[in-house]
Amino acid sequence: MLSHDITTLILNKAEKVNMKISMKKTVIASVVLTSLVLTACSGGNPLETQPKADARLFLEEASKVAEKQLKIKSYPPGDTYHACMTGGGMVDKRQNPHVCEDLYDAMIVYAKTTDGPFKHITLTELQDQKAFRPLYNIPFDHYYN
Repeated sequence: MLSHDITTLILNKAEKVNMKISMKKTVIASVVLTSLVLTACSGGNPLETQPKADARLFLEEASKVAEKQLKIKSYPPGDTYHACMTGGGMVDKRQNPHVCEDLYDAMIVYAKTTDGPFKHITLTELQDQKAFRPLYNIPFDHYYN
């Protein structure tokens, strides 16, 4: 009788351990599946996936708002982003050597206040030359700083 009780106890423990392992596997599988779905649903860089006119309009508006916030004078207004991305002379880095980084950060903050495809744009996407150049018809062999 005692051996039967010990055997039952061992089997019960084994079932609990197997349930815990099974539960862990289920949780891990759920996390992996969720990650895959989220990755698949992210449509890539919105500067590449949205119409060029919409992407440029967003960039110019975001640059204007950031320029105003950072007190950057630009002509035409909204052109500082373009100047930063091309290494253009319109950006005076003597007064603020981090003007472009500050501009990009402020543009990201602005993007989060919008609704639509640019709301979740990342810093990496905003600075992506591969996405930027076609928007402004700049050849890929053009030199950038």
